Amino acid sequence: MSSILAPKIRVKMSKSKALGHIILGFRCIPNMKSRFPGIISKAAEALGVSRKSGYKAAKALRKAEKLSESRSSCAQPQSRELALLRIRNQILTYRVEHPEIDWATRGKHLPEDAKRLCVRILRDFKEKLSLGDIATAIGIPSSTLSRWNSQAGEDCRFPCKPERRGTSRHVTPEQAQRVIELYDSLKENVTLEEFTNRWRELYPEEPLDRRTITKILRASGHYKSEPKRQSKPYRGKFSVYFPGAQASLDGKEITVRFTKEPRQSVTVVNEVAIDIASRTILGEVLGSAETACGVKEVTIKANRQCTSLLAYLADHRSSNRAGEAVWTMEEHSELGAIFTFPYHPWTNGHIEGLFGLFSKAAGDIEIDDTSRQSLAESIVKIVWRIFTYFHNNSPRKRLDGKSPLQYLKSFTVPAAEVARAREGLRAQKKRSEGNRRPTERLSDPSFRRLVAGILKEHGFEDCGLDHALKSLVHFDTAVIESASSSFSAYSKRDGFQESKRTFAYFMGIVRNKQKQLDQSRRNAAADVLNAQRLFDQIARQEELVEKERRQEQEELRTEPQRVVMRYASLLMKGSFKRFYDLSLQGIRKGLRALLSLGKTTAQIFESLKLAVQALPQFSEEIKDRMISLLSEEVGKLR
Repeated sequence: MSSILAPKIRVKMSKSKALGHIILGFRCIPNMKSRFPGIISKAAEALGVSRKSGYKAAKALRKAEKLSESRSSCAQPQSRELALLRIRNQILTYRVEHPEIDWATRGKHLPEDAKRLCVRILRDFKEKLSLGDIATAIGIPSSTLSRWNSQAGEDCRFPCKPERRGTSRHVTPEQAQRVIELYDSLKENVTLEEFTNRWRELYPEEPLDRRTITKILRASGHYKSEPKRQSKPYRGKFSVYFPGAQASLDGKEITVRFTKEPRQSVTVVNEVAIDIASRTILGEVLGSAETACGVKEVTIKANRQCTSLLAYLADHRSSNRAGEAVWTMEEHSELGAIFTFPYHPWTNGHIEGLFGLFSKAAGDIEIDDTSRQSLAESIVKIVWRIFTYFHNNSPRKRLDGKSPLQYLKSFTVPAAEVARAREGLRAQKKRSEGNRRPTERLSDPSFRRLVAGILKEHGFEDCGLDHALKSLVHFDTAVIESASSSFSAYSKRDGFQESKRTFAYFMGIVRNKQKQLDQSRRNAAADVLNAQRLFDQIARQEELVEKERRQEQEELRTEPQRVVMRYASLLMKGSFKRFYDLSLQGIRKGLRALLSLGKTTAQIFESLKLAVQALPQFSEEIKDRMISLLSEEVGKLR
């Protein structure tokens, strides 16, 4: 490619205009930009101009070419009879080459290449003849010709109709037979998905989806579909056991707004215990904040309401993780506390849904009075008492018309269900404890010595060892050591401010260095992927070039006229200005191959002349020039 474009670049012209010629040259060859991705950007970079200026120059060059072509065509006098004769000549040539196409019967569908020829003729002669005269000379209605002209694009091509079902569902009888033979050759039972993957591995050029393969096997009697079984009730990833198996603990902040001046809002917290299976409120304790004492009291109340609890579900608040609260939950249940898992909406949402229902039922509480804290607590107690009563005693359809409290009291638990719940809750508790277990690095002696040495060396008196270990546990050792060296060098400057000798300032240095290291690792991984992607593109381009070379050699041996017409079309697309030497060499190779097949030069010229005249996408002037060039090259063969 560089050897072809090099003469154009050496001509004295602006760099933008040179890039415009390169862009026009790539437009002449189909799919050239996909074969050489980024070639326009690289050419612009080599010339030192922007791609935008190159595309503007290409647009100006193309406009100038069209203007010169239109002027030259207008300059040649052409009578109406001569124009009609040329139209009939093109139509007659096409009918001779395609005798199977019916032009006379009205309503018959013509192939796309015939439509393109009609549209090309209309656009070539619309300045000299009317639409009716052109349609009459072609032999089709003028309304049809006008509709084709509106549907076709600038290159006279019609837009392809979308394939709505995809080509993977178009099956030939040979493909269906190969699917059946492959299925019969199986030595073991496999799923349809595995069989589809095996088919795609053996026949990558003929992809079939699983649905199509299933239809083929069902039609041949090799596969019988089983009726769908009744779907099991979905319970999510969080298992809900029988009523009284597990209770959930959480606190709800409630704000009481006093409207009398001075206005004030008082917030109280209500700690609630709820049975997960029956949604029964087992107990509630009111306080000014969520504390371990509140958790302890609500646990005791829940145990009075239901003495057979196996475990409690609580979140990771400090009040729930306090020793007194954990001990109380273990004392009043068989398995004790199970803490919720992070990013797990099933566990966190059981009691939150209850709080949402309370907010809808109770709404905003506004009181105008002078007693604030005590009155707020009493009002919240009343509201919660009413809500608890109606919640526990209202009948539920999903509980066979019973209220949650009645359902909890009357439910009989099978022994197998108790064992299954106990085993599942133990596994859940084990997972919860595993998530809360500290990382092994915190107990690593070398890591502890490193952190303790940094605190001692830099005098970070504002930070304890445990806090420093938890802060630095997720950073690389090399990053921590580098940050320590940087802080040591920085602290020895004459203008160092001692107010910056803090562990927080040191952590800022550690975070910045870790970000830089992480970015370098990401860049290294991206470089490997980009390099592999580039190698794959080069390999595909080489395979494509080699495939085209072998195809051209085969065509020169069997169908040399196709090679000649391909290079002739390339030369005409470039208006005899781009890729002239390359196209001429290809034409000469094809002509010599035609001559070696035993044809005379007269036969070669006549067949090529008819083929060029039947091309619908080029103007008459370009066709005449191409025919003259072919006449000269055929004459040289003599």
